Parts: sequence; C-alpha cells; structure tokens
Amino acid sequence: MLLEVSRQWLQQAADGDMAIETVDLYIQISERFDVFADAQGIHRMDDVTGQLTDSFMDAPGRDRHDNITLVPKDGTRRQRRSALASLFAHARALGMTQAVPLLDSPPIPRPPRSTGAELTDAEIEELQFHSERGMPATRHAALLALLLSEGVYASQDP
Repeated sequence: MLLEVSRQWLQQAADGDMAIETVDLYIQISERFDVFADAQGIHRMDDVTGQLTDSFMDAPGRDRHDNITLVPKDGTRRQRRSALASLFAHARALGMTQAVPLLDSPPIPRPPRSTGAELTDAEIEELQFHSERGMPATRHAALLALLLSEGVYASQDP
C-alpha cells in the first residue's frame, strides 16, 4: 500500500500539487509508522485504530540532530498526523483500506501567533509581485491568499 500511495504523492509533486520535500517527509513517516504498527502486532491497514495512530504521534523519536526526544514537539506530532491522514485518505481512494483511524483524533493545537508577525508594506508588495507575475506556477498565489485571509497583512485594507 505504501508503494502505491507513494507513487500518488510523487505524481502530485510532479504535477506541482505537492512539494517533493513533503513527499519525502510523508514517505519517511509512513515507513516509520509501518514499523511501529508491525511492532504492535498490526499487519493490516484495516486493523489500525485511532489509539494506535495517537500512540505513534506521541511516540519518542529523534530530532534533526539525531538526538532522542522522549516527548515529541507539537510540530512533529502535526507532521506525523498530516502524513498519516494523507496515507489513509489515498489508500481509501485506491480501495486498499476502509480504515479512518484519525476520524476522532483531536487536532494538535498550534501556539498563538506572536505579535510582530505582520508583514511590512514592502514585503506585501514583493509577495504580491511574486504571486501574480513572478512565479505563478508555484503555490505563492495560494500562500498570499491564505496570509490575506488570516489577517497577517495588518497594514493593508481588506
């Protein structure tokens, strides 16, 4: 299943719908989840439960410096959750599983946005240039729309 879903992720990256870095991260996380599930005696995706995915998201791991972290940071937990959600969504679409283990899993909280995170007018103009004319084939336009909708552009009128 992971091989088939990985192919879909790679195709999404080739189509520009997903960053190749995200694909690499999702594959790594999915491979780790496969080992984790196997160690718990789970060998079929239909047998994966919300409790197992929650345990995986909260499991110790290693940071980017290869140090052991007993309690993963929320960012790591969000990455794991995102990868598993994508893995199961794609596997369901391919007809490989019916499992929806993250259905009742609560979202992982994000810290409140720090003050001073607003962009300057010059930064806004540069982002708008790149999103509209500079690099329209990338996700810059979507990023700009998200930032505008989240109110990050405090200095601009809506």
